[in-house]
Amino acid sequence: MPGMCFKTSKWLDRLWSEHLEASDGARDLVKAGIEKQGEFFVGFPADIHARLYLPSDPPGIDTAPDWATRLHSLASELAEWQRLRVMCARNGFAAGIACESMLQQLLPHVPDRPEAQAQQSPDANADNQQQTGPGQPSHGSSPGDTSPSDAEIRAAIRKASRAARDAVQEAESSLEGLATPLGFSMPGNSVVRNPGPADLKAIRDAHARLKDSDRLKRIAELAGRFERVAASKARSKVKPGVGEVHGIGLGGLDELARILPSELVTLRHPKLRTVLMARLLLRQALVYSMKGREPQSRGPVVILLDESSSMTDYGKDIWSKAVCLALLTTASRQKRAWHLVAFQKTIVREVAIPAGKATAADIQNALDHGCAGGTDFDEPFKRAIDIIKTSPTMKQADVVVITDGESHLEAETVEAANMLTRVEGVSWFVIGVGSNAGKRCATSLAPIATDMVHVARLDDPVPIVDVVNLDRKEVFSHEWK
Repeated sequence: MPGMCFKTSKWLDRLWSEHLEASDGARDLVKAGIEKQGEFFVGFPADIHARLYLPSDPPGIDTAPDWATRLHSLASELAEWQRLRVMCARNGFAAGIACESMLQQLLPHVPDRPEAQAQQSPDANADNQQQTGPGQPSHGSSPGDTSPSDAEIRAAIRKASRAARDAVQEAESSLEGLATPLGFSMPGNSVVRNPGPADLKAIRDAHARLKDSDRLKRIAELAGRFERVAASKARSKVKPGVGEVHGIGLGGLDELARILPSELVTLRHPKLRTVLMARLLLRQALVYSMKGREPQSRGPVVILLDESSSMTDYGKDIWSKAVCLALLTTASRQKRAWHLVAFQKTIVREVAIPAGKATAADIQNALDHGCAGGTDFDEPFKRAIDIIKTSPTMKQADVVVITDGESHLEAETVEAANMLTRVEGVSWFVIGVGSNAGKRCATSLAPIATDMVHVARLDDPVPIVDVVNLDRKEVFSHEWK
């Protein structure tokens, strides 16, 4: 789909085509534009996408229609448009989201083609385009058309640019909690992840699933918050070894010490200095990625998730699943398997994700479920013991129990769990969720718990930060009431 006003490349056309394939909304907008302008309209969003993705404009086309040329020319004058371009530069995902958002806002300002031109054959339209020069009416403009003023067009572009900026920020924010488990890097994240090219297919698949599930979107956004707080504390405690560079990634103001010389040299030029500042604020500057020494192998991370009906109160189910997703991030960083056991009266679901093999479908299958029924601890705890015993690496496995309920454990289960702790160094983290969970969990799970945390307020992530980091030394031991 070549551009209407600019000569786009095959790579740019492919990026925009892939976004269209992943977004029903974008396809509907293009179809609406075709109804107004004909088949040539497909080049208009391709132009917007190309200008957003590329740091500088591609070559122009002399025979471009006046209305489209006017829109692009007026956009170039606006600071809002220029800031949006900086946000989307070389970011295929952001450029697609922003282009779709802008198209939605600007479509009402695309003129209808004259009825006579609409009835012409495609060949006649093509001939007409070749005969039309700059400044002459073409593809929807005619001497009798009443066009909006430049001021009105500028206002529309400003509004569209702001809406596109918000759409990109919202999309990237919702994906933050999925970035590390899925192995892609998102601009704006607090931790540089995969230093290689982002997997656009994985990003778009994850984004599509979040759009279709409000529950999963809320879980991912909350998990991203947990991850930021946990990562901040982890960085404050552990310093990477000097000179242990393992690649190049994206970073911001808090990583100035690791910024590449090729970025620093731009400080000598006034205009490039401004661009560098913007890249630092957006965490898109190139920095050295540091890596400490590999720790010894640890066993799987097993999560026992209470999905009884009481977990729906006050959003405890969304909160608990966000903790599960944050723990998947930790497991991915530590190259450990992650195994979820969701239970009520019995085990209702199991999802196992090998180290570094998570997909968006796996995460949705694990977490995008509701709650119902009662609570029984014994069966899921026995299952956790079996999972650890059959794991290739048993030593220092971690079991995290998230519940608000009270139940009981058979003496045989307690003994088996304690044996794993003594022999293999298995840890049992218990998170009691809700105002009454402290006393309940202290009664039923204290015999096996190596660390216990009571979370009465779901708006404060601090109590579970060390659990998310699977830090065995400094887990909070709150007073259990």
